[in-house]
Amino acid sequence: MISSFLIYLQHEKRYSPHTIQSYRTDLLQFEAFLQKDFELTAIEAKATHVRSFMVYLLD
Repeated sequence: MISSFLIYLQHEKRYSPHTIQSYRTDLLQFEAFLQKDFELTAIEAKATHVRSFMVYLLD
C-alpha cells in the first residue's frame, strides 16, 4: 500500500525525490508504530490511531 502511494506521488503528482523520501520515512515510522502498539496495518488505522501517533511523536 505504501509503495503504491509513493508511486502515485512520483508519477501522477510529480513530487520531488526528497519529498517522496520524506513521505516514505514518515509512513514507515507510522506503520511500525501501529504494528508495535496496536498490532495493526496502516490500512486498518483509524483517526484515533493517527492521534496516538501524533502524541507519540511529541514525547
